[in-house]
Amino acid sequence: MNTFAPLADLPLDEDVRRLLEAHRGQWKTIAHASGVSYSWLSKFSRRTISNPGFATLQRLRFCLLQAPLPPRLPPVPPPAARLPANLPAVASAK
Repeated sequence: MNTFAPLADLPLDEDVRRLLEAHRGQWKTIAHASGVSYSWLSKFSRRTISNPGFATLQRLRFCLLQAPLPPRLPPVPPPAARLPANLPAVASAK
């Protein structure tokens, strides 16, 4: 169980969208566990479903709170930091 606590001051649909964004990359698993399609999750996250249904949102929120958060990727270093130190200098064009 993760520690991604729900925010009491958010409406249920906004809380579920926030949780979905935190679990991006796991939507196929979340869709299967909650009984909705991947397409439905995608449309809901883009706000194209006007009335998602209270029971569906509750079930989805429960599944999202049970799912472990995906691992965070390390930050990408700036381009200069990724270059090997032993590269020869490039002559500048004049």
